[in-house]
Amino acid sequence: MDECIVAARFIIFVVLLGAAIHCGYGLRENPSRPPITILVVGQTGASTTNVAQVFFTNLGHRHYNCAVTTEVFGNGVWREAPAQFSEAGFALPPGSHGPFWVPIRQDGQAWRVKLVASRALGKMETDVDWLFRCLKLEYPFGKSFQVTGPEMVNQPAEATRNQVSRKFPGRVDPTS
Repeated sequence: MDECIVAARFIIFVVLLGAAIHCGYGLRENPSRPPITILVVGQTGASTTNVAQVFFTNLGHRHYNCAVTTEVFGNGVWREAPAQFSEAGFALPPGSHGPFWVPIRQDGQAWRVKLVASRALGKMETDVDWLFRCLKLEYPFGKSFQVTGPEMVNQPAEATRNQVSRKFPGRVDPTS
C-alpha cells in the first residue's frame, strides 16, 4: 500500500514538473507584445535642443519600473543623445498614461525615444529573483524589455518656430 502511494506521488511529481517545463518553454518561444506604448505628440523649441511631448501608456495590469532615453540617428547608426531629461526613471501603474517633456537633439537626421521597463516585483518575488541571480539564472518574470518609439525626422529650427507661431497666433516671433 505504501509503495503505491509513493509511486503515485512520484508520477504526479513528474507530470507537474513536465507541465512546468512545457509552460516555461511556451513563455520563452511566444513572447507577448510589451504592454507599454509610446506616442509622440509633437515637438517645440528652437536652437540645437528641442522638446517633444511624449505619452507613455501602460495597457497591462501590472506596475512597471521604466527608464527612458532619447536616441539620435546620424552617420548610419542610432546613438544615445547627450541631453537626457530629469524624469528618466519612473513607475508606471496599471492603466495609467502621462505626458512627459523629453529633450531632443537636432544634430542627427532623426530621433526616437527608447523605454526600458521591467515588472515591479513584490517582496517575495524580489527574494526569488535574488535567489535566481545567486544561482546565475534569470528569473523569467523579472526580465526587462525594451520599447522603441516611432522614428521622428528632425525639423529645422526655423520650421519648428513657424509651426509654433501658427499654433499660437498672438505669440511674437523672436526672429522678427
